[in-house]
This record gives sequence, C-alpha cells and structure tokens, in this order.
Amino acid sequence: MKTKRVKVAGESTIRQLLLMLLSMIVTFFILMANKSWILQQVGTFSVPKEGQPTETVTKAPATVTTKEAKQSIPTGEEVKDELGFMKMPQTPKYPPSSKIPVGFKDPAESNAGDEPQQMSFILGASLESEQVNSAVKPTVYNIPPKTRDTASTTGSLISSSIHCPAEVHKSYAQVPVAKAADGSSLGTPESLMQWCSGKRAQHNVAVGRSWGSLTRNDRMEWDRRRCNELLTRGKLQTCDEQWGWAYFETWRKNFKTVLAPNSVHGSNVSCIVDYKTTSYCEMRNVKMDFRKMREIGQSRSFDSGFLTLFGERQGGFSALPMYPGISIQNDPNSHIHRSGTCDVYETRPTFVLSNDDIFNLGHYINDVIGIWAMTVLAGRKSKESILLNIDGLREGGPAGGPAHRLMLPQSPDAHGPYSPSYYGTWFADVQMAKAHKKESVCYSELHIFPLPGVPWFWNDWGRINDCSMVASSPLYQSFNVFLRQHLLNHYRSLLQTQANQRDAQGKQLVTTLPNPPTDHVHIVIEVRKINAAKRGAKTNSGRVIRNLPGLVAALQTLPNVKVTAQDFALLTFPEQIALAHSASILVSMHGAGTTHIFHMAVGQKNCCGLIELFPDRTVDLYTAEGYGNLARMLGFHHYRLVAGSDTTTPQGTNVDIEGIKRLAEKMVRHVSDTPTCLHEVRETASAVVAL
Repeated sequence: MKTKRVKVAGESTIRQLLLMLLSMIVTFFILMANKSWILQQVGTFSVPKEGQPTETVTKAPATVTTKEAKQSIPTGEEVKDELGFMKMPQTPKYPPSSKIPVGFKDPAESNAGDEPQQMSFILGASLESEQVNSAVKPTVYNIPPKTRDTASTTGSLISSSIHCPAEVHKSYAQVPVAKAADGSSLGTPESLMQWCSGKRAQHNVAVGRSWGSLTRNDRMEWDRRRCNELLTRGKLQTCDEQWGWAYFETWRKNFKTVLAPNSVHGSNVSCIVDYKTTSYCEMRNVKMDFRKMREIGQSRSFDSGFLTLFGERQGGFSALPMYPGISIQNDPNSHIHRSGTCDVYETRPTFVLSNDDIFNLGHYINDVIGIWAMTVLAGRKSKESILLNIDGLREGGPAGGPAHRLMLPQSPDAHGPYSPSYYGTWFADVQMAKAHKKESVCYSELHIFPLPGVPWFWNDWGRINDCSMVASSPLYQSFNVFLRQHLLNHYRSLLQTQANQRDAQGKQLVTTLPNPPTDHVHIVIEVRKINAAKRGAKTNSGRVIRNLPGLVAALQTLPNVKVTAQDFALLTFPEQIALAHSASILVSMHGAGTTHIFHMAVGQKNCCGLIELFPDRTVDLYTAEGYGNLARMLGFHHYRLVAGSDTTTPQGTNVDIEGIKRLAEKMVRHVSDTPTCLHEVRETASAVVAL
C-alpha cells in the first residue's frame, strides 16, 4: 500500500540550517582575521546626495505598468532574511521586556553627506491668501549637547533620541473635552450620550459599520461628540486610553473566546473589538483551503470551506467577523491532525493581510500600521513569523474599487513596490496566497488582519483630533521608531554580508538613513508633476506647485537653511525614505507623498515640522485634517495653508510664496528650539512588548 507523504513546513530545512550554522562559524573566524580590512572597507561607503537620484531613474510606484509592477513584486523566496522555523507555544513564553532607558547616548558626530544639487523648474506667477492652523508648541526641555548626523546602525534608536519630560505623559492621562467646530464645549458626557443614543435609534446607525440615514452634518457632529467611544465604552476616555499604551492594554484584556475546541486538537478562536469597532482575531488549529479561492475579473470569491474552524460556537461569537468562505465543523473527530485534512502544516505564527491599496502610499501605510499593531497585540516577534497576503479577503476599504478586489488581477496577492522596505525587513517569510493555490494549509497559529481595517490612518480625517492637540501619541511614535529601526538593522546586514553595494542593475543601494543636519535646518519640498493619465482632474493638477522656482528661491533666503526640492517619483522607495529622514521640515501638497512624515527622524535634533499645502477651495481637499492629526500624533510642529481664490488651474496651483516663507521662518525656530521628543515610546522592533 502506498503511503502519501504530507509536507511539513520547515522539515526539509534542518540540514540546510546546520550547513548555514557551520558556514557562519567559519565565516566568523575569517572575518575576525580580516577585521582591520573590513573596517577600512566599510569606512569607504558614501552617503548618496540628498534628494538626488543615483545612476538609474526609477518611475513612481503609482505610475508603473502592470508588467513593471509584477516584476517588482517580492515573493517568499526573494526575502533575504533568515528563516525562523520554531514551533510557538499556545501561550507566549517570551521574557518580560525590560524598562526602556530614557538616557541619551552621546556618540561622536559624523558627516551627513554632501550638499544636494538644486533642481530647476518652470517659473509661474505668485498668489496671495493664506489660512494658518498654528502648531502646538511642546514643552521646552534640555537638548543633549551632541546628536548623530546619521541614524545609528547599532543599538536602539530609542536610547539615542531626545525624550519628553514626565509632564507630557501626565497631560495625556486627562480626558479631552469634546468641542464644537468653534472650539466651545459640546456639553457633559451625560448630554453627549443622550444625543448619540437618540441619533443611533432615530437613524439606524450601526456603530462602526453604517451611518444609517445620518446627514453629512450629523456625521460630523457624531465624530465631534465622540459617539463611537461613548456607545462602545460607556464613557469618554483619556488620550492614553485612545492613542497610548493603555489603548493596547485595554484592547488586549477584552479578548473574547468566540469558538472553543471540542477535542484536544480542535480550534480555539478569540476576538477583540476596540472602541473604534475594529475586530481582530487570533486562531489556533485552523485550516485554509486555497483551492476554494476563485478569481473573477477584478475580484476574488471564496467558496464555503476556505476557512474551516473545528469547534463549538461560544457566547461571544457575534464578535467574529464574517470572513468569506468560513465553515465551522463541530465534530470532535474533525480536526487539523486528522489524516488527509491538510497538505501542509505550518507551525510558525502567521499574520494574514488583505490590502486596501498597494500603490498609493497613503492607503498602504494604514495597513502597515495594522500589521504592526497585530504583532504587538499578539506578543510575537515578526522575525519569527510569516506574513501572508490574501487579496479580496476584506470586502473593501477607503481606496474603493470592486468588492473583494484584486490589487493586480494579472498577479493576485501582489505585495506591491513598498513591501521590500517594510515587510521584507520585518518578517521571516513574506508569502502570497496564490502560492498555495493547489493545496490546503493547516495553521497552528493564525492572526487575521483587523477589520474593517480603518482604525488608524483614516480616523478623524475630517476633524482635528482632540488628543493630537495635547501631546504626541506613544503608539504612532513607537511605530515610527519601529520602521526606522528595522531599516537600519537591514542596512547593517547589507554592509556586513554584501561586498558589492549595488543591485542587479548596477544601481547603488541605500545603506543608511541620514539624520537632519545638526548645524542648520533642512527643508525638503515634495514636488509633483501632472499625471498625464489624470490630466484635467483638478485633484491631480491642483496639487502641482506651479510657481515652484520662486518658492525655492524665497526659502533659500532664510538664514541657516538648506532647501531640497525633489520629485519623489524619480527616486527609488529606499531613496525616498532616506531623503525624508534627512529632512527637518517637509513642505508638501496634501496627498500620498505627505505620508513620508512617518519616515522622518522623530526624536532627533532639528526635527520635525510639516507645512501642509492645499489647492484653492474649488478642489475639495481643504477640509481634510488627517495629515495634521498624524503629524501632531508624531510630535511634529504643523502648519496648513489653503491657496487663495482662483489660483488653481489645470496647469497647477500658484502658491502664496510669501505666506509659505513666513510659516517656514516660524517652523525653523520651532524645530531648532523645541525639536520632537519621544513620548513613552517602547521597543517593538526586537523585543516583545509586555502589555
């Protein structure tokens, strides 16, 4: 009788791992014998000129063709980091994280690189009016005498950054007052609750899911009165409970068992719903049958049995999102270890992603934050885990498009052009669902992406977030440090393992993150060009600065300031990140490019500020407060300026040069005198956070 062999993930790699270990030991002794030569060679690596593309020009991710995009998609095999094949226990057994020191390292200063070459642009006319939203000025604190000119590739960014005084966190423990558009109080918590409850009943509002028949004005009032918070938590919360570690701690404590095992090998499913009504689920011993996926045009469907849970529903089952293709088997004899149930068994923690958009960085970063939040809530190290992308698992998102859409119908489950700089540096393995198209996989531990998937980036997009006016968010700042730390660790690995610092096309690799200069302020202007495919759409052309040369010339007259005007679309994504990291102040037309504030050197001297520009009021963007909220959550100083009447044309917007110059003068003083400080930031890049 022939026995069918079942593939077990990681089984065939033991011999390879032993050979790798032996090779590493031999390499170590060789390196030690040549230590002085290695140090000499590493010292010769140069930092690319800020804002200047290196040898090959790369098209913008948003404008790549389908063919180009498919060629840039990373697969699990293309991820260069080491793989961790270890079986995770049912209960995390990581050692508790130690308290993060708040001291400041005093490393020797180093050169940040050469001055950038200035680009030239077509001149246009200037305009007149300005609308300013003043930045919140943080508490003054002592700045250490020396800081790095290049972010450290050894040790932790946290220990080498400026930290906020204790008074900042005390203010974050207060409950902010719900305010009307004019800044006046909207009433007591009791009166707010009465209003919210009445509107919910009258207009059939499903909290976090449907506005019902609420008018647009009532929706704005709903957010101002913080109805989601009141109706789900029964009270107004402190800023720490909304945007600090207390938020994660509360979320983690509210796990509900929605499906219990009916046998020793059965499934266990627990879900949590935060006050923003986002559901996140952890699953044990479940099966995904990828043969149940079907692509139809631009969408994907999932037949029953795509996701199979083996167990019995519990009282909190309503907290389980209705994932497509879900099936529940309550037979004790059915489980993942039953013969013939699965083709592959995966024992590593697996995090499931379903993207909203893979080409618009503004939409993409929302999902990146969601994945980071999952790893923190799960208490798992990403370097020991898998990321699995399943297009269409989510019904939809802010980016729109058909329900259960495929990002690239010709290449389902593509991770997109940004993934190598994010997930490629985090996870042991980055996978696409289509790689399992002809098999079923049983997972001992599965974490499914929070749904509906919009709790972070898009929260309070149309109004000023109350807590952003109080202090920076420990969560947003921890995420910023996490991104930067992983990139630095990745670059350190490149320097140690690759003698040739060029890619397959011969292009110089980015191997550092230059900090803002310590002896002057670096202003970076994010430049756009008119997208020919969208010509005539004022939301596109209106965000092009038509009189850019005049703006550059005016800002260059400011003392102790260096100006870089750069079309980010001409840079590779690692080059974009490096340029943003070198900026003290970002000047950006509201749009996806403004998302680069997440890559700036929060906690370093002469950083950070955002001057956010808008077309005139014929383009319905001026009501967006989202990037201002995010900037303040990151600890930035922030100004916004809306262009004057009749200044936006199909050729671009003539911005108020003198108005921007006045704002830049103020911003230069802000970032010089009170740079961004870290507020209760915790290490999440290499340690498990104890919640």
